[in-house]
Amino acid sequence: MNREYLCKSVGFLVLLFITSYAAIADTLQINQVYYDPIATESGGEAIELYNPNNFSVNLSGYTIKTESADKDITFASNHAIAAKAYFLIADIGWNISKDNNSWINADYEETMNMYNTDSGIALVDSAGNILDAVGWGDKSLISQGLYETEPSLGVKTGYVLLRNQDTNNNKNDFIESLPKFRNSFSSANITNTNSSSDNKTSLNLSNGNNVSITLIINNTAPFIDEISLTDDNKVTAGIQILPLAGKNKTIAISVIARDNNGVNDLAAVKALIVADTVQEIELVKNQTIDSTKALFTAVFELPYFLSPSVYNVAVTAYDAKNAQVQAIADFEYLQLTAVAFDSANYKMLETENNTASLLGDAELTTLDKPTLQNLGNTKLNFALATKGLFNGNSNLPAENMSYNFGLSNPNKSFTNSVVFDSDTLLDKTQNIAFNLFLTLPAVLSSGLYTGDITLYAIAAED
Repeated sequence: MNREYLCKSVGFLVLLFITSYAAIADTLQINQVYYDPIATESGGEAIELYNPNNFSVNLSGYTIKTESADKDITFASNHAIAAKAYFLIADIGWNISKDNNSWINADYEETMNMYNTDSGIALVDSAGNILDAVGWGDKSLISQGLYETEPSLGVKTGYVLLRNQDTNNNKNDFIESLPKFRNSFSSANITNTNSSSDNKTSLNLSNGNNVSITLIINNTAPFIDEISLTDDNKVTAGIQILPLAGKNKTIAISVIARDNNGVNDLAAVKALIVADTVQEIELVKNQTIDSTKALFTAVFELPYFLSPSVYNVAVTAYDAKNAQVQAIADFEYLQLTAVAFDSANYKMLETENNTASLLGDAELTTLDKPTLQNLGNTKLNFALATKGLFNGNSNLPAENMSYNFGLSNPNKSFTNSVVFDSDTLLDKTQNIAFNLFLTLPAVLSSGLYTGDITLYAIAAED
């Protein structure tokens, strides 16, 4: 009876040990991933595992799953992670091809294939259970099982994804960091020499433990998700801004910025408008969108005479620790052909020799003397048309009318059709006198003759 009891007790203890081991072993973690090395993708990638348990874990039969293969890496029977220790896996050729020769050697090298964008990896045990996973990039493009809850945001070339905590959400758990790799612990021999005496003490630490210290700066730089500007053409792709004739154009700018440390960590958003000149404006926080994201807005002005071209706005977001990120948005300032007289109505009186004239000047303040002003942002040629002047059934035909721009230019005659004048060139913001001359017929009924002259502005070719 005692023997039977003893056997049952031993069986129970063994069963308890196996169950406990399986429950704890699944806390093995992917601690660091170096998927985008600087020098080479072949021999430059690495994965660091960590064992938080108080006992070692045999990795025999364990695998690393990637987007390229379910068993991209397979561990051998002699692979194990000591308690509270690290295990470094690297691509074949790591010891030769790694970006930094001072980095530690890997515990195990095997050909691996990790993608730089929209990808992930998973640590799988011998029974096919996923113990840990980390993904980076667009969630919709990453295979199931290769990330936890939400993928991380990804890192720049030459940086690692480093575990910061373990909440089963990659976006919260991993940060961008410079690489500092660790492998399995090794023994150390330390000799202490006392220079003040002849006594030397040798300490042989055959099973000594390395102490690895990692400094985590828990601050991430802000991000700029969106830059919007006033768009006067919703149909065409991109941002097109139409100038206002003779007036500054007011442009609204809005920026959606975020910071994973919290929306209150967003300290400032500034914009440089790079056109003919550079102007800097600071945007105001207009709306808190969620716990990490806010909307910033401002307005700025562009002069009507700014040359038609593609310009850009460079936006910089700053956090409370002055970490910053910049993004650029292009916009097209459209061509505007616009011209105006300083008055809409002019009077002419008959003079001697059956002629009449209306002489202009270049001053906008003299409203009885026609002045033509370029209100657009391009050089102008002109076209003119008139049907003549009329008084009931009596009329003065267009052929009896002529004009010039500036008294130094020769007179040009009107016809019944549109007259194109390529000789006159009016630059941006420039004024010029418009002069009108009439030749009256020998017989013309007395009275008040009225009519219109239509002037068309045409963008001049450079």
